[in-house]
Amino acid sequence: MVRRLFVSRAVCYAGAFALCLGSWGFAQKPVTPGAETILGGYRPAHAVDIDTPDKADWGKCKVELTTIGKGNGFVVTGPQGQVIRRFLDVDGNQSIDQYRYYKDGIEVYRELDTTGNKAAVTIDQYRWLNTGGTRWGTDNNKDGIIDKWMVISAEEVSMEAVRALVTGDPRILKPLLVTSEDLTAAGVDKTAAANTLKGVANAERLLSDIRQQSKLLKPTTKWLQFNCSMPYMIPAEAGRSTQDLYAYENAIAIVQNGTDTGSVHLGEILRIGNAWRLTVMPRPVEGEDSFVAEGGSLFQHNATPPTTANADTSGGLKPEVQELLEAIQKLDQGQPGAGATAADVEKYHNARFQYMARLVEASDTPDEKDSWRRQLIEGIFAATQIGAYANGLAELTRMETAYSKTPKDPIYPFIIFRRLLTAYSLDLQSAAEADRQKIQESLLKSLEEFASQFPKADDRPDALLQLAITHDLSARAPEAAKWYQMILADHPESRIAARAKGSLARLSLKGKKLGLTGPLLSGGAYDPGVHRGKVLVVTYWSTYCGPCTQDLPSLIELYKAQQASGFEVQGVCLDNPGGPIQEYLQQYKVPWSHIHDNGGMEGDAALTYGIVALPTMLIVDRTGVVVAITTSMADVKKLVPELLKK
Repeated sequence: MVRRLFVSRAVCYAGAFALCLGSWGFAQKPVTPGAETILGGYRPAHAVDIDTPDKADWGKCKVELTTIGKGNGFVVTGPQGQVIRRFLDVDGNQSIDQYRYYKDGIEVYRELDTTGNKAAVTIDQYRWLNTGGTRWGTDNNKDGIIDKWMVISAEEVSMEAVRALVTGDPRILKPLLVTSEDLTAAGVDKTAAANTLKGVANAERLLSDIRQQSKLLKPTTKWLQFNCSMPYMIPAEAGRSTQDLYAYENAIAIVQNGTDTGSVHLGEILRIGNAWRLTVMPRPVEGEDSFVAEGGSLFQHNATPPTTANADTSGGLKPEVQELLEAIQKLDQGQPGAGATAADVEKYHNARFQYMARLVEASDTPDEKDSWRRQLIEGIFAATQIGAYANGLAELTRMETAYSKTPKDPIYPFIIFRRLLTAYSLDLQSAAEADRQKIQESLLKSLEEFASQFPKADDRPDALLQLAITHDLSARAPEAAKWYQMILADHPESRIAARAKGSLARLSLKGKKLGLTGPLLSGGAYDPGVHRGKVLVVTYWSTYCGPCTQDLPSLIELYKAQQASGFEVQGVCLDNPGGPIQEYLQQYKVPWSHIHDNGGMEGDAALTYGIVALPTMLIVDRTGVVVAITTSMADVKKLVPELLKK
């Protein structure tokens, strides 16, 4: 992509900077361009959050000569002295070939010309750095569109996938999709590769069809966050590839239209080297299409158990196992599409689960049998949760009864836990509003019994957390603390122990000094001293939290009315990296500062006090002591004026 200045004289910037750098190293210094020329004429080719001062402040910015390693060029500093741009000639041909952009004094984005062509600078690489993310893309035809992602995370794939759906540009979508070369590089066998490639075939036509049929996708649709459980690993010895395969199953992108949110199904995302690839077409989840949220072909076809017990004496699979695997593969190849009826989807799942049940019976070792049982149970559980398998609860109940004859088998609590959650979900969907409390109380009782009956079950920490959070959200602090404490005592090494510890700290925070820390969006770290002697509300929020947005006008109104009397607000944003935080703050004109540590609900900002609901607001008096922990704006409007009078 040949870039030009966005000024009245459309001079090729390569030529302009060649003149500036032509005498580098000689007695005469190069001519330094003004800040107005750089800030007004050089803009990133891709959307990225960078610091650009208001035009009225450009005259306060400075442009100076700089040398970094072997690179010579210009550095631009803003009105406060922070670095906002660095443009360098790295290859020594007296022409700028690196364009570096900064946010809060940190480089977040870089555009590079690696061709070495002094006469015509053409950007062929784009890199997002530090808090800007991990992406690194190449643009071989110089059209400003990434041709190949050298590095991209699964989260960033979800961002780009949403952008492709919103714009309808197949050039954005293409480098996100897995290719035959990718699968060969990952060592995927030919049969599995062929099945996987079917999920991304006819991408350009499908993209057009999806956009025409979608009511969710609009020009204003924005990506909010990536949503998926932990990635899984398919070991090489499973027979799918010559290498271990890493993938996410049933990944979802959360999107927003105004104050409404929706989701885009991304399916299975596979890691190829340092980049992740989509193995199915991304589709918005809307109407009756929610059943599309299935795993990709690699997960569904991961059918060879991790031992040789199912092999015959010649080294191949047992005929019975081979037949079942081929039947499942054939079934998956013809699985119902987005326009299928509920009956077609039910028929598909019935057939698939029957084949998997037969694979359980055909397994020759306990490990193989356990692996297939868990896959079968998880499949039924997932399909039932999304309304794609009407017989799911009955089937889970039947299996639970069968396994009750061997209660010490680890699969018994495994299936009980999923049956409990499935029953709760289905009951809640069909219940009248007056009956919802009774249904929740029934679940809590069942979870308590589960935690007591199965102290060694893998799902016990999750059951305890469910108990704790439910009581927590119902303002039953003593009951919540009991379950949080049990998590720490019985499962201190579990992944949820940190949240339990933080939640206990929050529940006991009233009457104590607030210990708030973290990096600020504007740069630097939060300093509690700036709010000393003030009445403070700390509000935990996110851009995708509807109640947060609903409360915002009232909080801003209170802030403007009472700031002169000593009232302050400190935001703690719990968006994941890449969220539209700055756009949100500008849209709603939020006047206070914000902590943000890129960890979302799993980051230090959330875990320090075990935040489980948004918004959560801490009200702090002038002495720095917490006087209330609330999710209610009504509490804030009542307590703040009272505290300001003291």
